[in-house]
Amino acid sequence: MTTEELMNIPKGMSFKEYDQLLKEKKKLEKQLAKICADIDFENDSLEMLADEKGSIRYNRHLEAKSKAEAKKDKIQAKHNVVLNILKRQA
Repeated sequence: MTTEELMNIPKGMSFKEYDQLLKEKKKLEKQLAKICADIDFENDSLEMLADEKGSIRYNRHLEAKSKAEAKKDKIQAKHNVVLNILKRQA
C-alpha cells in the first residue's frame, strides 16, 4: 500500500478491508488488460478473415470475441463496484 493510498482510505473502513479491496482492484485491472488483449486479437483475426465471412473459422473467432466481450463486461462491473467502495466517504 502506497502512502497516497493510505491517505485516501475511506472513513470507517479498516486497514485490512481497504488492503483487500486494493488487491481486488489490482487483480481485476490485470484481468481487464488480458481480456482486452484477447478482444483485440479476435478483432485482428476477424479482419484477416473478412473475405471468409460465414466460414467455420470466421464464426469461431466471432463467437470467441462475443464471449470475451461478455466476460469483459462482468469484470468491468465488478471493477466499478470496487472503485465505488474505495471512493466512498463515510
